[in-house]
Amino acid sequence: MRTSQFAHRRNPSSSLLRRLTLCVVCMLLVSSLAAAQDSRIIFVSKLQTGNWQLYIANPDGSAITRITNLPATDFDLWAPVISPDGKSVVFTYGVGDSSEPNGTGTDLYRINIDGTGLRRLTHNGLSLFAHWSPDGSMLAFAVASKRSNAGIVVVMPSDGSGPIKELTTDLWDNFGPTYTPDGKQIVYYSQEGGLISAVWIMNTDGSHKRRLTDAAPKFFPAGVSPDGQHILMWNHQNSPAALDNDIFVMNLNGSNITQLTTADRPRHHNQGASYSPDGSAVLYQTDAFHAIPPGSFGVYDLVTMNADGSNRTRIVKNVGSCPDANCIDPSWGPTP
Repeated sequence: MRTSQFAHRRNPSSSLLRRLTLCVVCMLLVSSLAAAQDSRIIFVSKLQTGNWQLYIANPDGSAITRITNLPATDFDLWAPVISPDGKSVVFTYGVGDSSEPNGTGTDLYRINIDGTGLRRLTHNGLSLFAHWSPDGSMLAFAVASKRSNAGIVVVMPSDGSGPIKELTTDLWDNFGPTYTPDGKQIVYYSQEGGLISAVWIMNTDGSHKRRLTDAAPKFFPAGVSPDGQHILMWNHQNSPAALDNDIFVMNLNGSNITQLTTADRPRHHNQGASYSPDGSAVLYQTDAFHAIPPGSFGVYDLVTMNADGSNRTRIVKNVGSCPDANCIDPSWGPTP
């Protein structure tokens, strides 16, 4: 077949259009990469000091920087969360149980993202696991009841001033509260009704409590998507290490439960999930890349994936290990 003599002739307009299209694609790519880096992850590790401290890093795992230098402690559930404006971090810290000799219990602390300005927010030795309200003015967290030792979901101003308001009772353990992006509701874990673990939701004044998940999966809520449409969670909370943990997502009303991670190897544990500030990706901790002794937890790495569970990427290796899976506690937040 003959080819037209014009088939390979360069069209100036077409060439210019291709160059312009290429430039636009490059600009969008650069913009996308810049947006991806316009955030920080924070986690707990023994990377540099041999004891638990807070570290921040870029979302690709680069530029790991320690921001605390606190006295060594065996307590590993620091659960750090970056503030909505990206300037501060709230976390839990303590030395032993307050009932033990030299024990201080656990309290909430706040620190600037650069490691300056450390200050203590609570002084009861019973506070832990705080999350910011969307405007940064309030904190929702748990306080251990002195009567039953069960967790009570409470709120207070984020500067530590003002009274602590209780939203749940101590008849059942309630823990892990996190606000919805509109600031109108709080998602939390509860054992109400004698369950091992279930996801609940309530209004921020404590009214209209309702359970979202059934008993069998034993779900624990990890966070709400920035668009307010979905809840991240993992299964087999409060279960033996021999049971796997995986990351799931569901609609805010409890419907359409979808599993995001799968068994990379037996006895794996995928936990500590957190949405990126734009909701396009998820950060979590996993011991699935390492051999796991029977009946225990392994060495954790940090992994990111798309919000639909695709494109899993290990970004920080060998972050740490702990016997109860409460350590590492990664979270993803904005930059100032």
